[in-house]
Order: sequence, then C-alpha cells, then structure tokens
Amino acid sequence: NYTRLALRVCTIGMMAARRCHEVIPQNVCDRLRAAISSLYQMQDSVTGRLPNYGANDGANIMSLSSCDYLDYRPVLQTLHCLLNQTRLYALSGPYDEELFWLLDKEAKSLLADDVVRRDFSAKDGGFYSIRSDYSFAVIRCHTHKSRPGQADMLHLDLWRKGKNIACDAGTYQYFDDRNWGEFLRTTAAHNTITVDDECQMRKAGRFLWLDWTQAKLLQFKTLDDPTEPIVIWSGEHYGYERFGVIHRRTVYGCVDDWVVVDDLLNRSGSARRYQLAWHLFGASDWRTQENSIVSQDIDLGFYFYGQRSFKLEFLSGAAFLPQNGISLYYGNISSTPVARVTVSSRENFRWITVIAPSEPAVRNDNLHWRSMTIPTVIER
Repeated sequence: NYTRLALRVCTIGMMAARRCHEVIPQNVCDRLRAAISSLYQMQDSVTGRLPNYGANDGANIMSLSSCDYLDYRPVLQTLHCLLNQTRLYALSGPYDEELFWLLDKEAKSLLADDVVRRDFSAKDGGFYSIRSDYSFAVIRCHTHKSRPGQADMLHLDLWRKGKNIACDAGTYQYFDDRNWGEFLRTTAAHNTITVDDECQMRKAGRFLWLDWTQAKLLQFKTLDDPTEPIVIWSGEHYGYERFGVIHRRTVYGCVDDWVVVDDLLNRSGSARRYQLAWHLFGASDWRTQENSIVSQDIDLGFYFYGQRSFKLEFLSGAAFLPQNGISLYYGNISSTPVARVTVSSRENFRWITVIAPSEPAVRNDNLHWRSMTIPTVIER
C-alpha cells in the first residue's frame, strides 16, 4: 500500500510537470517504471489485487475511480500512461476512470502494451512470483537491511482464478485495545512455520524487532518437462538458528498444481515443536479428512505429508480471532479459515503440502507428482 501511495504522489508530480512543461529526469522515470513493473508482476489479473503484504494504514489519496480500495489498477494504469504514452491494461474497465479524469480526450487515443506477466524476481526486496496457467504464488525471502514490519520470512501467497487461496493476514490497525494487530505481525499469522511457538525475530516493543532475519535464495529455475514446464523455487532463513534450526522451503509449480516442501534442519539435538499454518480463502465448505482439508466449492485441496504422524487442526469462525484473523482494510478484521499442522521432533523433519484439485499418489515414502519423485522423508 505504501508503494501505491508513493506512486500516487508521483502521479500528482508528473501532472504538475506536464502543466508547467517541465521534464522529469530519466533516472526518476526508470525507477517509477521499475516500481510499476514489480506491482504488476505480483498482481492478480482478475481483481487487480496484490498480496496483503506490509504496513497498511488505509491511505489511497487522490483516488479518482470507483474501484475498490484493494484494486491497484487505477494508479498503475494512469502512471504507466504518463510515462510511456501507452496503456498498461488492454481491456477497458472502471480502473480507467482516473485516466480519463486526468488526461481527458488524450486517453482515448492511447494504445495498449498489454504487458505479459511471467515469473518474477525482485531480489533487493526479497519478493518472488511464480506464474502457472491458472494460478500464481508470491514468496517472501529477504535479508532485512532496514527496519522490518512483520516476521513473515518464507511466507507464501497463492492466488487461483481471482481468489486469494492462501493469504497474508495484513496489519489491522496500529493501536487496538485487544492487541490483535500485534498478533498479525507474528510468524504464526503467516503461511510459514513457527518453531517452539516463537517468532522468527524477537519483539522489542510495538514497532521494533531484534535479531533481524537473514535469508538466502537457493534456486529459481524452470525444468523442461515432456508435458508442461515445472518451476522450482527454493530458499531458507536463519531466524531460528537461536534454537539450532534452519527452515528451508522449496516450491514446485506446474499448471494448477503446487507442491511446497518444508525442511526443518535441526542441529540442536533437542526436541522442537514445529507448526505449519495455512491461512485460507473463506470458502464455506472446507472439510478436514485424515491428512487434508478440501473444498468442493473452489475445487481444491491441501494435502499434508510428513515422515511421522502429526496433528491437523482447522480454525473457523470469529471465536478463534485473532489466530484466524485477516485485515483487508485498515481497522477492519474478519475471520478466515486456518489449517494448522503440528509435530514435535528432535531430528531433521520434512513436511510436504500439495495444493491441487485432486490428491496425488504417495507410495513407499515418495510423492509421485507429475514426472517427479519427491521423497517425503528428508534426505540425511
């Protein structure tokens, strides 16, 4: 949201420059194009929304469209047109209102770039996006260099057919009597793993963290497959090294199937309690089975595999707030379903989450997925 706020201010500046016949320096234009591109590449094409990352105070100044607050297309369309004299989005929609307010008749003659969204890497900010035919994922992997807001390393956002299937809880509001906003900053409020119920960083007051998380990108590549290409992303973070644990996450994406492999490398020799959370789209018919949670309404399931038995919990309804809270607008919080799986282990441990319309085959401690075999037990 703060990136959008900055782009909106820059839009005002560019309009003023046009009226005064001033030339914007090229390096400024290049930075604006990079900011537009990063948001565009992580954007849902159906709704215009982006992952619910980062501080969000509700700011959307100078909005001249009837689009929902969560729709980022108005400002991206307008600023792209001012910079390039072409439209970013080929199809017309309510997000063009702002463009017509500012450029009037000039807007009607603009041609469309219709920029293609593809796999995207923003290493400096630690954001990575994987695109498949019907869905896309955005992953957080970053070594903090400035004050962090949330303990969200290796969080994964998943979008499918315009729905935020696995979501970020947001921020709620900066000060609230129940401290629910404080919880939404924690690791447990993200689609990642906690160790011994602790955050990846140590809290130091309402807005500060100590021991800023360090992380590393391990790989981001595409495998040529006889049927469909498979994208592999892998990274790890060191926020739990104080417990002797490294969390490594590998994500496989192909067509409409996703496989998330979480490795907990335990070098402490002590038993650790691991909890994996998935904050889900609010379908009304999620149901739990032996090792999965499935929704017929959205034709999707989350299937869990581990090298030993684990506990699967499902939190639904306002009674579990803020553990299953989500805040899409400042000062507003509602409940969203959460699946949590928990295990204790003193050894290295591997969890596999398959997110797909149907359950894959699992035999002899191996997951047979597409043309690949993924061991369900971590390699020693």
